[in-house]
Amino acid sequence: MKSADNVVELSESDLKKYTKLKEGTKFEVGDFVNVYDNTYAKISKGSKLCKENVNKYNTVLRLK
Repeated sequence: MKSADNVVELSESDLKKYTKLKEGTKFEVGDFVNVYDNTYAKISKGSKLCKENVNKYNTVLRLK
């Protein structure tokens, strides 16, 4: 079964290329939201998340 285009697995070495966003930061297109373990979903244009802020329950990464 093919996975979605916006779902990626990031290795430990890949994580060094990203910064973890702090609580209260606005989501932006291109950010990665942790789904489980090392699997992340990339936020795309038009996502409702872009109108929200990161909270303490989210792990969100942004390319440095």
